[in-house]
Amino acid sequence: KEHKHDEETTVTMMTGGQGSIIWMAPEMMGSGKRMYSSRIDIFSHGVVLWELVTHKLPWAECKTPNQIRKAVREGTRLQVSEAARATAPAEFLELMGQCMAQDPTDRPTFDVIAEKTKQMCRPRFLPPPSFCFSSLSSSILLTSKHP
Repeated sequence: KEHKHDEETTVTMMTGGQGSIIWMAPEMMGSGKRMYSSRIDIFSHGVVLWELVTHKLPWAECKTPNQIRKAVREGTRLQVSEAARATAPAEFLELMGQCMAQDPTDRPTFDVIAEKTKQMCRPRFLPPPSFCFSSLSSSILLTSKHP
């Protein structure tokens, strides 16, 4: 039977006001006093990237929050099917994996994520902006010389 994250299940997966376990970084899942940085948000971003590729809810196969905790703390990561891999750009999949690194210091910063995302969004068939600008400038100069 497929496990679905309905509203009731999602509420039971909340962790003392700290966030929802299906997007939670491994360093937040320990017991006792936890030390963590803003890199926890990077991990969550990686999970959202996974959702964009797969069109699924994370950890839907897990029946309890403890199963999710155990998997994430042991380094298990959300998997992308071959069909989904075939449709997603390799750079996107690489960034997704980097965001979900077990060691927070191995995760990129949001500045790096923003730059990589900009690069991925650039159309591949257009020349770089500097080329376009210099071509446009030359065109304007030529037009102005020859009325």
